[in-house]
Amino acid sequence: MGVVNREGQHPDDEQPHAGAEDADQTLTQRRGGGGGGGRGGNNPPPAVNVPAGLAEQPNIVRGDEITEAQRAFLHASDEAETARLSKERTQIEEMRLAQAATTRHQKRAGRLLWTMAAFVLVVFGIWIALLIVLTRAYS
Repeated sequence: MGVVNREGQHPDDEQPHAGAEDADQTLTQRRGGGGGGGRGGNNPPPAVNVPAGLAEQPNIVRGDEITEAQRAFLHASDEAETARLSKERTQIEEMRLAQAATTRHQKRAGRLLWTMAAFVLVVFGIWIALLIVLTRAYS
């Protein structure tokens, strides 16, 4: 059992579609190009319509130039980015220093623990030795 649309036809059935009457034209012909074909054809680039007198008026902004407001925005954005990066660097440096301090404290605590363990073993050994000596002395 296949999928059927509202008209009772299978979606893969041949049906005319919008623009089917122009199907015999190539894409280049529909775009208005002649015979040059895709890239590298002999068609000239499209002409840019510049209003009369625009080239003589330097204070009018063209599409490819940025305005002073845009320039100020970019400058403020760069400053904000620099400030953010500086803040991140100081935070990373603080974290590095805190990790170094934690490492020092952990090493110190580890040495203290080993020292205490050695001390307990020595005391236990002395106690056992005393116990053995005393038991031999009174037996």
